[in-house]
Amino acid sequence: MITFKEAWEREVEQQRKDYYDRIGDHPSSSPPLRPNTRPPTIPRPVTTQAWPELSGMSSIFAKECYEREVKAQREVEDVLYQHQAVREAAVVGVPDTYRGETVVAYVALKSGFEERVTTGELIEICKQRMANYKYPRHIEIMDDLPKTPTGKFLRRELRDMARQ
Repeated sequence: MITFKEAWEREVEQQRKDYYDRIGDHPSSSPPLRPNTRPPTIPRPVTTQAWPELSGMSSIFAKECYEREVKAQREVEDVLYQHQAVREAAVVGVPDTYRGETVVAYVALKSGFEERVTTGELIEICKQRMANYKYPRHIEIMDDLPKTPTGKFLRRELRDMARQ
């Protein structure tokens, strides 16, 4: 099994090799580099191909980490929390054929507001306060959102529910 340090060193060495191959110079046989063409000094993070070697897990883990990134996720949640009836809100991204990824929101309402607030009203508020590509196309109202024992939202479960 390869260690993290070894994978990192391999990645840095490969970046340097690719850089010198691209500009056609090598430090041992050339004069100083042309202006504005410096080799990368700060290596970029380990690519997703190295994750299975590092952690012993499949690449599904790395893929799920990247899928969690939803454009404007925090912004959507903040707009939803501005409504007086919203107790909890969580936003996930779901694959969409037209947009690539679309926003789906799950909301838990405060007691007494269950019958008075509709999903259309919440979507309309988001439309008014956000850009057209950011507002959630679908909002589902739930009694309680799934959480971990520490109180964080189980976004994986929410994403699976949205895909069904």
